[in-house]
Amino acid sequence: MPSDTELVPISSSILSSYGGKPLLQVGEAGRAPRDVADALLALCTELPWLRITELFRTTATQALARKKYETWVAAGKPTGASFDAKTMKAAFVAKPGKSMHNGGRAIDVDVNTLKTAYGKEYLDAFWPVAAKHGFTPVIARPEEGKSESWHYDMRGCWDLVGDTHGYEIMGLCAALVVGQAGAWQGDVRLAQALLLRAGYDIGEPDGDFGTRSKGAFAATGIKWGPTTAEGLAALRALPAATTWKV
Repeated sequence: MPSDTELVPISSSILSSYGGKPLLQVGEAGRAPRDVADALLALCTELPWLRITELFRTTATQALARKKYETWVAAGKPTGASFDAKTMKAAFVAKPGKSMHNGGRAIDVDVNTLKTAYGKEYLDAFWPVAAKHGFTPVIARPEEGKSESWHYDMRGCWDLVGDTHGYEIMGLCAALVVGQAGAWQGDVRLAQALLLRAGYDIGEPDGDFGTRSKGAFAATGIKWGPTTAEGLAALRALPAATTWKV
């Protein structure tokens, strides 16, 4: 199976921010597609002091974090004494099934280790190193202290989808192929995500196998119908594209 469509355990040498414990031993966080696992190992080999707070999240874990975020928003985004860190989460959390964390393609880096290693302008120093290994920030500029300054994606095979259809659809596709799209998980949406991965721009994976989806499927030469499992396996085996096919 291609290295970007299934979750595998990451190296035990990749350390978490939880007392330096291997991230592999922190719940289910220590899993990622093979290409992400390899890139993260290379990054942490270059920066052995780096600590990772988050990687893979199940949709159940994502739902809990999203609920805390929505509670904070509903309360008027409080700060100070009115903010309860146990029941509210001020940082943005994507809907379950639409996060790059659900696809195992996002890391949250422990900012304190960056500060210790690089000093005041730690993002300016870290961004080029992260980029060398394929990890890109979600904030536009290296602003220390900005919310989500700790979040980095390895877009990989979903880069074209993100550029064309936006971040949320990219996250959904990444989650679909590893079975973590929650309420959006389904064979048709999965097939559509895999068609997008292969370079067929069928639009958003909406679960409606319309004209564009059918046309793209016909172009692959892969059969569907009663052999759904075989069809999905064949779609997974298609190479990821970097440009849309005409």
